[in-house]
Amino acid sequence: MATLRARLNWTQAQLAHVLGMGLPSLGRMEATEPPTGLTLARLHRLAKAVGEHKLAQTFWDALEKEAETRPSTALVIEEVRRWNELAQTVLDLSVEIAKLPKSALTNRIKDRELNLQTAYAMVRRLRWKEMEKV
Repeated sequence: MATLRARLNWTQAQLAHVLGMGLPSLGRMEATEPPTGLTLARLHRLAKAVGEHKLAQTFWDALEKEAETRPSTALVIEEVRRWNELAQTVLDLSVEIAKLPKSALTNRIKDRELNLQTAYAMVRRLRWKEMEKV
């Protein structure tokens, strides 16, 4: 954690805010209690997002090792994998939208500046429809 924070040149308060935790918790994790579960997943995602792929892998490896003894962590890993699939779907969707010929729909999407939250909602509805068919 401290390594990632140092590479980002962030304060403990900044990292705690991004990870959604209190400053005392982050301080304990850096000093004596290594991060676990959801915090490891968040650190993995952050490290990956900022291009710190080796650190991201370190966090992921720790998460997988923890999952061997804690069933709840296995659920976290499963959820992270689902989110990764969803992120890829959103990316694919945005690429497909960009390829669409100009039309009323395309203009409407562009006028409203389709953002990831909107795309996520669209993908979620599509996934639920797919699941209902099964």
